[in-house]
Amino acid sequence: MATVSQTGSSSGSDLGSAPGLSSDLAAKLSPPVPRAGLVPRTGLLARIEASGPVPVVAVVAPAGYGKSTLLAQWAERKRPRSVWIS
Repeated sequence: MATVSQTGSSSGSDLGSAPGLSSDLAAKLSPPVPRAGLVPRTGLLARIEASGPVPVVAVVAPAGYGKSTLLAQWAERKRPRSVWIS
């Protein structure tokens, strides 16, 4: 099971679209592109959103549990007020 934790502060800017970044760096600053057949994580999204407005969200779980997918779906709902750093 994934653990969702929220704390700290954030600026809310979209760094992934900054001009002049290498493609490797831009990939680390942009959410992953959703793949076909993606399963929405509605229950976990509801848990994150139920906690109210917070400046930073941390999701902790083992590799392959869908952390990036969950946060990419949440960031899509929150645009443009999200920042992606991986």
